Amino acid sequence: MIRPNLKKISEYALLMLPVALITGPLISEICVIIISLFCIYYSYHKKNYDIFKSKIIVALFIFYIILIISSIYSEFIIFTLKKSIPYLRFILFTVGTYYILNLNPKIKKKFFYVIFISFLVLSIGGIYEFFFKKFCGGYNSITEYEIQNNFFFCSKYLFIGNLLREDRLSSFFGDEMILGSYLSRLFPFLIFLTYINVKNNKQNLLIFSLFFLFIIFTVILTGERTSLFFSILFLIILFFFFKFKLKFKIIFVSIIIFTLTLLISFNETVKKRIYTQTLNQFYFDNNKLTLFSEEHQGHVIAAYKIFIDHPIIGSGPNTYRKICPRDYSKAGLCSTHPHNLYFQLLSEVGIVGSAIPILFLIMLFLYFIKELFFLISKKSNEVNFDKICLCSCFLITLFPLVPSGNFFNNWLSIIYYLPIGFYLNYIKN
Repeated sequence: MIRPNLKKISEYALLMLPVALITGPLISEICVIIISLFCIYYSYHKKNYDIFKSKIIVALFIFYIILIISSIYSEFIIFTLKKSIPYLRFILFTVGTYYILNLNPKIKKKFFYVIFISFLVLSIGGIYEFFFKKFCGGYNSITEYEIQNNFFFCSKYLFIGNLLREDRLSSFFGDEMILGSYLSRLFPFLIFLTYINVKNNKQNLLIFSLFFLFIIFTVILTGERTSLFFSILFLIILFFFFKFKLKFKIIFVSIIIFTLTLLISFNETVKKRIYTQTLNQFYFDNNKLTLFSEEHQGHVIAAYKIFIDHPIIGSGPNTYRKICPRDYSKAGLCSTHPHNLYFQLLSEVGIVGSAIPILFLIMLFLYFIKELFFLISKKSNEVNFDKICLCSCFLITLFPLVPSGNFFNNWLSIIYYLPIGFYLNYIKN
């Protein structure tokens, strides 16, 4: 029998995770480690390793082995092994989440309330930051924010967000401008939890529709264009697969389009960030299309050159930051990572390491195409909407045509792997 204290601590760690991700990497890492240790203890105690035979977990372990091999063959072996060896914790975290959900199915409802409140508080904080910056002061010529009004709520001690950039919101993330990333990446996950935990009636539908509009409004104001794209992508998926009247869908989408148009038209900061800056970054230079920006283009070119020189197993996980400035700075602009998921994987773990994420992506596309075909052809009126939402989380993670963060970043990895445990539990049940 599993020790009650260990099981309870693991449950609390899982419930705390949405809030821990807001506080920073330390507490969220502690939560992941607790759940990973529970996974090891439970698996050994029960002698039940069936979940480790599932195709997803097997593929993740193969990917992990490739990371280790790539690190061993890297010239930066010590540096990259420090990143690749502990990567195992994310796979164990996934299995541990699966075990917790199986042992206590009621925790899904508690988790829904935690993530719902987290979204609500973050969105309110973001809106407060937006109006605070506009009403209480402004940025001077050297891009420093100055408080100019003496109203009580304009005190610097009451400020939420960042004072580094006028065109970005961060809410309770402070100087880490990842509010949009948190909301957009976990938005499909929140919809999934809402769908399985909230009764489907008109009153609830209206309340949550307004709440989801509030979230999308916040994402627009964050100034994170990739996050806005992810939100739009998921809304398109919702439009096709959500089982509700077409009239309601059209009204919902129209409100979003109207809100976005209104903000771009009448708010200069949003217009400059979302529209003008984006338009200026898509341009032709000697008949060559620049991807997203000149900087991103440079990162991608450098990553491509690294891949050409290390095609099979790559230069080693997380080594772009080491090898690019030393050997490839003339080929393109260097950074800590190439800002594109697949170019990072190709350059750092080669064709072999990239094959598994690419295979997952292909399977996701085939799944959505198949479901859409059956829906349009009316061969099936039943759509597993909860599964659609979970798969949307993975599609957002693996979508190839947008800038991305560092694939091996701890904070992002937790967001990547969190829905997988719920997906395995969903498939089982």
